[in-house]
Amino acid sequence: MRGTLEQQVGEEHIREARLAFRNGDEISLRDVTVRSDSVIGFAADGRERRAIPFAEVASIEHREVSVLRTGAAMGATAAVAYVAFICITFARLGPNWTAVPSPAPSAP
Repeated sequence: MRGTLEQQVGEEHIREARLAFRNGDEISLRDVTVRSDSVIGFAADGRERRAIPFAEVASIEHREVSVLRTGAAMGATAAVAYVAFICITFARLGPNWTAVPSPAPSAP
């Protein structure tokens, strides 16, 4: 492959992440870039840029969008809304909703 080492290894950009260090400490960073040798990001106050050697990092936690979970949540919401709609509709019909209407009086 051609290009710099950074281009060969690639970079991962993360909006917000929590880093766990090998000594047990944790830190939250914003605008995080994961490189082959370090993790770079801004501290919580947004003014201090931190570069942490990758060897000191035990894990990186960040949120991801799950299409399956999002779809399941949307489907469950639609099902609950449908059941609520049916219940409200039947509640508004009254007690005699299955009764046959009486015939109209004939004109004299």
